[in-house]
Amino acid sequence: MADEDESSKSRGYRIDRVLALSDGVFAFAVTLLVLDLAVPALSPGASSMDLWQGLSKEYISFFNYILSFFIAGVWWNGHNRIFEHIRDSNTALRMLNLFFLLWIALLPSSLKS
Repeated sequence: MADEDESSKSRGYRIDRVLALSDGVFAFAVTLLVLDLAVPALSPGASSMDLWQGLSKEYISFFNYILSFFIAGVWWNGHNRIFEHIRDSNTALRMLNLFFLLWIALLPSSLKS
């Protein structure tokens, strides 16, 4: 009975560690997406209309940010849904997961304007 509890704890921690790493990579990638957004340089005394005009010139960057964030969110949700059905991990699964995360980490640089 004690061996069974120990075994189930060990399995759970391995999956939890895979998911924790995956969540961290997703969080890091989503955080890096915002670095492409630029605040327009305004002269002192500029009005709010000047700010809106400056931001409107950067609409491609904002569109890329929203699109990339949405794509990352869909992939993160799908990743979590798949792992709901996995009870144990092995080296092959962890390597496949790392390969998937490699592409997630590239997401911030994929939609540059």
